[in-house]
Amino acid sequence: MRTTWMTWLVLALALCLACNEDDDDDGDDDTGDDDTGDDDAGDDDTGDDDTGDDDTGPDLISISGTWKNWDGSAVIVGTEICFESGKYQDCDSTDQGGAWAVDAPADTAGMLTSEGGKPAIAPSLMPVHTGTNDISLVIEDASPAHVTAWYGDVGATEDPTLGTVGFQVWHTWGPNTAPAVGATIALAPGKGAGPYYCSEKTLEELDPTLVSMTESNIGFFVGVPPGTYDLSASLDGYVCDKVWPGVGAAPVSAEVRPGWSTWVIIDCTPE
Repeated sequence: MRTTWMTWLVLALALCLACNEDDDDDGDDDTGDDDTGDDDAGDDDTGDDDTGDDDTGPDLISISGTWKNWDGSAVIVGTEICFESGKYQDCDSTDQGGAWAVDAPADTAGMLTSEGGKPAIAPSLMPVHTGTNDISLVIEDASPAHVTAWYGDVGATEDPTLGTVGFQVWHTWGPNTAPAVGATIALAPGKGAGPYYCSEKTLEELDPTLVSMTESNIGFFVGVPPGTYDLSASLDGYVCDKVWPGVGAAPVSAEVRPGWSTWVIIDCTPE
């Protein structure tokens, strides 16, 4: 499983089968006693067959995993993890092992958000488009100190009213996946500063002289105003049109919040 940064069970509808009276009934049974509505009132009018249709809600899948710090050396305890999509929200807090699980509507575009916990992490969100299968993942998230350092690397001033957008880009062929060295990232509309890419040496150092992804596989835009943006990636010889986790397509629409980091993971496959 690749690592990224940053149930209510499906309800079964009961089918009620109406049972006919015995076909051997004689005329005495047809005098009206059976037609008074006593036998039919409950069957057609009570709503027993229909109440489940309105109350079951959407089919749900489970999204679960472990939340860790940036280098994976410690789990994050007490982080609130939520899946959000429109008015839908389901949240859980990471336990002593960093584990968490939330429910999400199937076949739905939304986002995973994380905030709080110890060791401290920067609040973050990640677009997720669910399919019909459960999702399991491991997240390694940045600390506030990392975000501050990234601004410093590129000579920018951190502003709590602005957000940060981080990328990973992978190229995939058959069963193999590797960092998409040479890929470039884009943000539309183009706001904030960037893109910037991390050096080969460390995940924690942005090199403003780089123009594409390295083996570190991290790129950023910093100082991005709050709003909704289309995030995309390009790599020669590949089509970069898949978003992980889930079944989303790139460019992917994602929210930027003040003081938060937005992360997106894009897969590229050979043309």
